[in-house]
Amino acid sequence: MTDLAVEVRQGRASWADRVVQVRVRNEGAAPVTVRTAALTTTTTTTTAVSDPERGRPVPPGRSRDFSVALGAPVCGAADVTAEAVLEVDAGDAVETIGPLAVTDPQGHLTRIRSEDCAAATVLAGVDLRVDGLTTQDTPDGLLGVLRLTASPVPGGPAVTITSIDGTILMAPLGGAAWAPPELAAPVTAPTTVDLPFRPNRCDPHAVAEDKRGTFLGVHATVDGVPQHVVHVGTGEGVTGQVHDYVAAACGW
Repeated sequence: MTDLAVEVRQGRASWADRVVQVRVRNEGAAPVTVRTAALTTTTTTTTAVSDPERGRPVPPGRSRDFSVALGAPVCGAADVTAEAVLEVDAGDAVETIGPLAVTDPQGHLTRIRSEDCAAATVLAGVDLRVDGLTTQDTPDGLLGVLRLTASPVPGGPAVTITSIDGTILMAPLGGAAWAPPELAAPVTAPTTVDLPFRPNRCDPHAVAEDKRGTFLGVHATVDGVPQHVVHVGTGEGVTGQVHDYVAAACGW
């Protein structure tokens, strides 16, 4: 059955959990029922397999996504390649198709590996936590202030934080990113900094549909070497505070 094409996709809701979608496209004339999709890549240690309870038909000319949770990252300079094995219904039996070459048109696997490996390198030297959110009434409206604490890891490498990106919900006060001077030198003691911000947008659906608006993009160097951006989530409690702040500041 060679009329099946496979590629990797990733929805924003799946980003934090390191889940990707194996997208199967049926380029043939007959429907195909895919029971499971198994993804093997050079970027992770194990094969990721979709939930057999979530198998479904793929009609001719259509695509269906099968979510898989990625294994531990493999860091290094190896080429990024992937293949998939599909289990499909064949009458009263199950047929195994593959391995099939998997394309990655949006470069998700390369990006995920870069993020994973940078995170491992950065977090070996510093623990980053968002401790909470406060608000301040100002002449220009309600201001939000995140508290970020950076704590050195004993025996870890020297980490400096060069900048922290704003998000679709949070616009850093005075620019597109925060650059706390307290973190511009290697972190040698627990250090808490304030990250003041205003709403980046006030349309209610931005909050209702938010998937990545509370993940801070941290740019760091480790032993002087710049790293890929590392995303630090605000955590469930602070995430709700951010959403409440945007609503209050925007006057909903």
